[in-house]
Amino acid sequence: MSQAFNCPSCGAMLETDGFSPSLRCQYCGQSVVVPAELRQPVPPPLQEANVVIEQPVETRQITPEDQARVQKTMLWVIVLIVIMVVVPTFFSIFIGIFGAAVGFLPLCFGGLFAGLGPLIAAIVTSLIGK
Repeated sequence: MSQAFNCPSCGAMLETDGFSPSLRCQYCGQSVVVPAELRQPVPPPLQEANVVIEQPVETRQITPEDQARVQKTMLWVIVLIVIMVVVPTFFSIFIGIFGAAVGFLPLCFGGLFAGLGPLIAAIVTSLIGK
C-alpha cells in the first residue's frame, strides 16, 4: 500500500511503498528520508537456532571382496582409457609417419622406378613375342 507525503525541498507530492527508508524526489532530485510514521516496522532479525540433529551413520569394514571388486573396476577403466585414447593416438601418429614415408619414397627413388617401366615392358614383349 503506497502512502504520500510532501518533499521538504520543493513541496512535490511523493509516494512511498513504506519499505524504503529514503527515496529521491523525481522533481528536484533531492534525497528524502521517508517519515518514520509512513515506514513499515522492520521485523527483528531471525535468530539462529542451535539445533543439532544427529543421525546414526552406518559404517562397515571393507572386505577383501570389496577391494577385489574395486581393483577389477579400476582395471576395466584403465583398459577403456587405453582403447579409447592411447590406441587411436598411436595409430594416427603411425599412419601419419608411415604415410609421409610412403609419399616420400617416389621422390627418393624416382629415377630407379622410372627406368623399371620400360625395362619390364621390354622383357614381357621379348618373352611373349610379337
